Amino acid sequence: MRPHAQVFKHLSERQLPTATCPTGILKVQINGWCVGSDVQHGLTKPGYMIFIRDDVAAGAKKALSVWFQDEIVLPLLREGREKAGWVPGTPIPPELQGLYWQDAQMDQNQVLKMDGRGEAFAMQEKLLVNQ
Repeated sequence: MRPHAQVFKHLSERQLPTATCPTGILKVQINGWCVGSDVQHGLTKPGYMIFIRDDVAAGAKKALSVWFQDEIVLPLLREGREKAGWVPGTPIPPELQGLYWQDAQMDQNQVLKMDGRGEAFAMQEKLLVNQ
């Protein structure tokens, strides 16, 4: 089951005080908050509520984007492929290749350009990146 991830952006200092959250990004893990948990009891895969204050540095937002891609997007992609019969470590057939469409925040797009992440998605995951 894939996890839920809900992001609340543009919070003020009053809404997310520096004393409570010095980094300006508060990630709350909620075990069992995943697709299907409303009808199937006992699911334990975590979901996340993410709160972001307005004054967060660009580097922190990029780090959050890397985390999101690595912990939410890629596991979801691999899980779906495995359900379709793909075995990890084997070539990914054309019918299980995909397109990672990015029309989101600029920092998410920039993350795909740094350190060859977009190229790695294309080569290793057979997931083309459209920005």
